[in-house]
Amino acid sequence: MSDFFTRHELDSFASVESAKIEEPQCLQCGLYKNLKYPKMSYTGNGRKNCLIIAEAPAREEDAEGIQLIGEVGQYFRRKLRNYNLDLDEDFYKINAVNCWPRDYTGSTRTPTKSETEFCKPLVDKVIEELKPRYIWLMGGAAIESFYLREFKRVQPTRWRGLCIPDQKTNAWVFPLFHPSYSMRTENKDLNLVAQYDRDLKQAVEHLNYQQDVPSLQQERIHCLYSFIDVKKLLENFILNPPKFLYIDFETTGIKPYRAGHKIVCVSLCCSMNEVYSFPLLYRDHWTPKEYTQIKDKIRKILFTKEIKKQAHNLKFENIWAKEILNINIQPWDWCSMTASHILDNRRAFTSLKFQNYINFGILPYDKRISKYLETTDKEGFNKVEEVPLDELLEYCGKDSLYGFRLTLKQKQEFKKRKGKLINAYRFFHKGLIEFAHIENTGINVDEEYYEKTDKDLKERIESLKNKLLQGEEAKRFEKKKYRKIDLNSNKDLGTLIYDVLKADPVRTAKNNYSVNEDALKRSKLPFVSALLKLRSLEQTKNTFLSQFRRFAVNDKIHPTIDLHLTVSYRSASSQPNIQNIPVREEEIKNYCRKGVIPSKGNKFVESDFSGVEVCTSVCYHKDPNMIKYITDPKSDMHRDSAMDIWILPIEEITKDIRFYAKNDWTFAEFYGSYYKDCAKSLWEDCARLKTVSGVSVRQHLRDVKIRTLGDFTDHCQDVERKFWDVKFKVYKKWKEENNDLYRKQGYLESYMGFVYSGPMSFNEVCNYQIQGTAFHLLLWTMLELAKIRKEEKWESKVIEETHDSMLHDTPPEEEEHLIKTINYIGTEKIREAFPWIIVPLSIEHESSLVDGSWAEMSKGYIEEKRPARRTTTNKRG
Repeated sequence: MSDFFTRHELDSFASVESAKIEEPQCLQCGLYKNLKYPKMSYTGNGRKNCLIIAEAPAREEDAEGIQLIGEVGQYFRRKLRNYNLDLDEDFYKINAVNCWPRDYTGSTRTPTKSETEFCKPLVDKVIEELKPRYIWLMGGAAIESFYLREFKRVQPTRWRGLCIPDQKTNAWVFPLFHPSYSMRTENKDLNLVAQYDRDLKQAVEHLNYQQDVPSLQQERIHCLYSFIDVKKLLENFILNPPKFLYIDFETTGIKPYRAGHKIVCVSLCCSMNEVYSFPLLYRDHWTPKEYTQIKDKIRKILFTKEIKKQAHNLKFENIWAKEILNINIQPWDWCSMTASHILDNRRAFTSLKFQNYINFGILPYDKRISKYLETTDKEGFNKVEEVPLDELLEYCGKDSLYGFRLTLKQKQEFKKRKGKLINAYRFFHKGLIEFAHIENTGINVDEEYYEKTDKDLKERIESLKNKLLQGEEAKRFEKKKYRKIDLNSNKDLGTLIYDVLKADPVRTAKNNYSVNEDALKRSKLPFVSALLKLRSLEQTKNTFLSQFRRFAVNDKIHPTIDLHLTVSYRSASSQPNIQNIPVREEEIKNYCRKGVIPSKGNKFVESDFSGVEVCTSVCYHKDPNMIKYITDPKSDMHRDSAMDIWILPIEEITKDIRFYAKNDWTFAEFYGSYYKDCAKSLWEDCARLKTVSGVSVRQHLRDVKIRTLGDFTDHCQDVERKFWDVKFKVYKKWKEENNDLYRKQGYLESYMGFVYSGPMSFNEVCNYQIQGTAFHLLLWTMLELAKIRKEEKWESKVIEETHDSMLHDTPPEEEEHLIKTINYIGTEKIREAFPWIIVPLSIEHESSLVDGSWAEMSKGYIEEKRPARRTTTNKRG
């Protein structure tokens, strides 16, 4: 077929790609002009056989022709002297860009990606000439230069602190932050400086190791094309089942739920050097009879309990096997994607190609076919079947082979780490399997409702837009500028609001007019109110509702819930992101949730672990005052904060006043916000609040001589001092001690065994453990509930979770028992399992009507009395 590429064509494309730049493109770059040392050569004697690649020369370097002699260079040299190292004697030095990059004023600027690419051949030739044993990549430009056209994500936070056995250069590669990053924050961010020093120390220590980069292991990728060969292979696995089997599917998309999706090919690996790969539904490779036999044998293998299965993102293989092969794979032994996240929680770290490189030094092998694997149409289909079969089978085979090797190395690393880290993996392993079941189950939606609502919103948006464009304000803009206003132009809106309508100017950091929501609200102009309404409707239609329409299949959505993405070890939802629906904006929430419906004859039950993050935080910091607030039903920390903020007696505190004190102050302070930011939010919100007596809060503040935002900010500074130095001084001390501990050892461990490492700000050190552990309590409850659901054969099923809540699709007759069981597991049994929980946990439940929607929830059945503890589940409730 003419639209398919042959191997020869793919090879020719690859050779063109690799030969794009063979010499430095100095003429095209132009940086070399008017410099004393253009195209600066490498310097240094390299006694340690280590090449340092930095960013670019500055004025001082260009004057002397030596890298790293300016202010940043001197800082770095002082760091090295702590280890008795001399930058010029012990290292070779070169920059990613070897001419001084300047702006129009003659000041040093950051080199561009193009400049880095133009200069890469010069750097590559130095590496080839010196053949260093070690290469240090200092900063983003150096990392980008070294991995140009190999990796797209080259942020230093992704790479720093790694020791990579790079096969291409036969060198140990150590990516680091640029020393300027540490120098700039030396007196501001002690955590970052500690992380930089730790990474540098690790790189220095490796200079004394004389171990060569390990050679690549032999690999045999058996690509099977004949029915006889595939049948023989599968029968051999059935008759002689291996202990472990790593599996990989190549599929026609990310999700299998639309008709026409296929598992195109399969690879199976049970040894370090050998893998088998064969087509499954690739085009029309098999006859229907042959496919049926192959499918039956694969199903038998995937269900054989003697064979422990492994994969990179086991949830993906499990979901596709369920939909296409009608089988739940079992038993699952390992997910190398999740294990990579447990071992190192940084972002964008878990892909198989990246893990294969940083562990074994093998560069990505998907260049030829990656674009065919990307989803390219609205139905979620890719073009994988356009890849020649031999290319596809080889690629699929490598995934299984390298994944198998990665799994073995990960298991060794878990043994070496000891501690509770393996428990964290096992916990998430169970979570993955449960989330695979939840995703397969899906959520019922009313596609007709979303189509109609989309049309209604489109009409509302057009009507409101026309009203704004034809209004008096737009005419005044046109009179001033001699053209119509563009409502999507920040510049036009700034001109209208501040120059034409004369609102008090609010400016950005770059001194431009600010037209974000906070700035616009200050103007209190009718035009602005309508404009903000327009923006809200556009966001509802184009961001929130559109994902329901895009991912709905046969009146169902199947949100993906992942456990390998967030630094905090919480879950992440996508396609659609059901966790991202605003809950405080009633109109948007109702628009989105009204189309989410239970199964016919069922109702929704949503269980919210109210205040779980506050309760979890207490388990870490053990502040006695906060413990009292949680355990004493007569006390109320949010009410007390409102009294302090507004200088009001208890009898004047309304529900709304307490609400804003809770969200704009208490929680904001807990998560690290600053009194100035809190004061600003509260000042804007308090304008529409009234006390129980009907007096506006703003008027009351004027009565107590707080007349301006500045006055209120000063007052909030005093409130903050009381908040942390009197009320929660133990909590404050824990925050400081936790950061000291992090700086000392470079990581923190949660009660559940999860390790938080890498660069973290002061607030992140305080928050990640708490946020992660709070979610883990919900997940533990869900897993325990799943056991009982299976034992008691419930019809009720979990269909969604959002960090601190879970949503059940349940028959009305099971609602009472469901809620009682959730309460028992999530408030009693959980404390027996985790004695470190030192305060009571509570769960609030809401229910929909039978055949109602997620938008119409109210307080459902709440048990009057907790059930007695039982030894068997079938007696609970």
